[in-house]
Amino acid sequence: MTEAARSSPSSAQPASTQIIDPGHLARLGTTRAEISLAAKGPTRVLLVGGVPFDQQVLRWRSFVARTRAETIEAHRALMAADERFERVDPPLPRLEVGPAPWSL
Repeated sequence: MTEAARSSPSSAQPASTQIIDPGHLARLGTTRAEISLAAKGPTRVLLVGGVPFDQQVLRWRSFVARTRAETIEAHRALMAADERFERVDPPLPRLEVGPAPWSL
């Protein structure tokens, strides 16, 4: 199944077509006022957009935060089974992840 993403930039340029293979991501840029999607079969799409962050973000494992302190706090909350994190009961044992290297 191949998906086609056609988007129209906010300027008067003609729409472009971008083919996206299943399981891949596509970045369509920041100048689009609209987008139309077409798929050859059942498809799931996640469209993420918005104003870019005004500061750099920090990513460690599955955490995304603005500061190291926020990352350390999120890791602590996850390990403590904080209610912010949905409980998942996988068939495999949980992998314990140590603290971020900069918090040692």
